[in-house]
Amino acid sequence: MTDVYRSIEGESTTQAGRPARAGRDQARPLLWVALVVSAVLNATLSMVDVLLGAAFGVVVLACAWALVVRYRRNR
Repeated sequence: MTDVYRSIEGESTTQAGRPARAGRDQARPLLWVALVVSAVLNATLSMVDVLLGAAFGVVVLACAWALVVRYRRNR
């Protein structure tokens, strides 16, 4: 019978039993930068062109959604 709590050969795990990450997550800081930049552009361009401001608003929502999904998945 196999032990379901034993890690797979070659896969390192943390004390909590989750797979250890090889390096820092590179997408998270990029998502934060994209969120801040698009929020500033959304606020600025909403006064000039509503459609262009709305397009950056969609980018803000997409970045925020992606950050929440990544957070919930890696908890």
